[in-house]
Amino acid sequence: MKQMSFCLYRCLQESLTNAVRHGQANTIRVHLYFDSQLLRMQIEDNGRGMEDIRFGFGLTGMKERLDEWTGSLFVHSQPYEGTIVVCTLPIREETSQGSIRLLIVDDQAIITDSLQHILDQHPDFTVIGTAADGHSGLERCAELRPDIVLMDVRMPEMDGIEALSEMKQRWPQMKIVLLTTFEARAQAALALELGAAGYMLKSIHPREMVEAIKLIHSGGTWIDQSVAAHIFEEMKQQREQLKKHNHRIGDYPHGITNREMEVLHHLNNGLRYKSIASKIFLSEGTIRNYCSTLYSKLGVSNREDAIEKAKTENLI
Repeated sequence: MKQMSFCLYRCLQESLTNAVRHGQANTIRVHLYFDSQLLRMQIEDNGRGMEDIRFGFGLTGMKERLDEWTGSLFVHSQPYEGTIVVCTLPIREETSQGSIRLLIVDDQAIITDSLQHILDQHPDFTVIGTAADGHSGLERCAELRPDIVLMDVRMPEMDGIEALSEMKQRWPQMKIVLLTTFEARAQAALALELGAAGYMLKSIHPREMVEAIKLIHSGGTWIDQSVAAHIFEEMKQQREQLKKHNHRIGDYPHGITNREMEVLHHLNNGLRYKSIASKIFLSEGTIRNYCSTLYSKLGVSNREDAIEKAKTENLI
């Protein structure tokens, strides 16, 4: 369950903090074991250890979190011999809330029919509709409000990336999974930036697709393993380039950066946040953050005043 995963995540986070900050460890090993009834996470470090276990180092919070799920916490530590933290949880299946309602959006009827045939055979899924492009996909979303949208990337009229951006803006809680035949890492990185909950190749095995959809429905994110490493490398490169660009201050007053000036020019041309985001390949939320910072630097509170002040000072 998502809540159990979060519990273990926070326990791991606290254990790593203790190992580095208090134990001064330079090597940490994390093991995860599970069977049909029990899940166990074990964190071992080579830190300075401690003679008496002091629960003030966040261990009390860990124990309370595990207790909520009838789990347990065990800590073994000796001076200069490191520390071992063991968290155990009994495995619980998430209570079924009825079938997962799916919408398939793809311009190839053979793909749509194949997916519908595969997914309709599973008792946890119901394909509530199909669409042939992004525009009709948006209409079907408004009409049917599916739990998850499985959508092709390359489609006529409106492609999957553009439709994804619009869907997440209108229905932030709706989960969108992009399907493609190409291992395009830049495209996948952009999809995740825009809020996609999954990125799958159409060659995925049906059994793997079923498990991926279940994971996404419970709050997880699924990325095809053949492109995952490339996606993260692409996102890392994008962040590094963005950081360099964002913090490069040009010959502008008020400490305005080159990127903020670029956004200001788009504002002056009448573009809305969504259009600016699409033009410079960023999320709408990122553009809003840029504008907020820009307004603060200019000492104004809205777009109109920012443009007026920029013109007064001959910035645009």
